[in-house]
Amino acid sequence: MKKYIGVKQISAEPQVKDRQEGYKVIYEDGYESWSPKEVFEKAYIETGVGVVLGKRLAEHEMRVQRELEDVAMNLTKLKSALPMLKERGTNTTDLEQQAIIMQSYIDILVKRINSFGK
Repeated sequence: MKKYIGVKQISAEPQVKDRQEGYKVIYEDGYESWSPKEVFEKAYIETGVGVVLGKRLAEHEMRVQRELEDVAMNLTKLKSALPMLKERGTNTTDLEQQAIIMQSYIDILVKRINSFGK
């Protein structure tokens, strides 16, 4: 069986199910599901909000947010590809280091975005 990497845009909102925090997820085709909080927050990042803590973002702040979205999307794709590359015998040392650095960059961007509302 071949392996595939996919990227999708969904709508979601926090929801408690069986006393467990998670998210109600609605896909573009209307299919609805539920995801535990930890699983959801590892897989998805909110896009295009343009507002932090009720404050409308300035253009330079929105650019930082778009950068976060782009880097997060690329990191998700990279992490999805790593197991397949390892299975093929590809040396993934550099790619694994790249993923670590990308995650650090994301952490910095998140801190910057969180400071916008203050």
